[in-house]
Amino acid sequence: MSRHRELASIRPQGTVAVTDDPTTWPSSYEPGSPSWQAAVVNSALTPDVVIGPEWSPAVTMTGWMATRRESVEETTGEVSHYPWLVFQCADGSIVGTSSPIVAQQLARLLAVYPPEQWARGVSVQFRRRTSRSGDKSYHEMRVSI
Repeated sequence: MSRHRELASIRPQGTVAVTDDPTTWPSSYEPGSPSWQAAVVNSALTPDVVIGPEWSPAVTMTGWMATRRESVEETTGEVSHYPWLVFQCADGSIVGTSSPIVAQQLARLLAVYPPEQWARGVSVQFRRRTSRSGDKSYHEMRVSI
């Protein structure tokens, strides 16, 4: 099975446990390669692209990594972890999100775009939406046509 088909069968967040061991993190990179090493380090950075309520300008996504981040509850000091999906763009910028909606869209992209297309990059856009109840927000991703 090709690495691309293997990745297409993985849901980047939700059904894949992201551990403390980065070699087990789902990604488009070959573990141990220079690109993978850079992605592991860069996944901790604050994203360059701010996802707002309008569709973002198109970015050409060339790689991705599912990792996790931690947050500390201010009053109790309790540490919790949450899934974090990071996209590397052709221009060097980074997009990050914890949205399971974007993870589902990535799984669809992996299923329909062949490896050759990923090598050239896939042009996508992002936006932030408010839930119907109005108390939460989430991110969406779409392919730019």
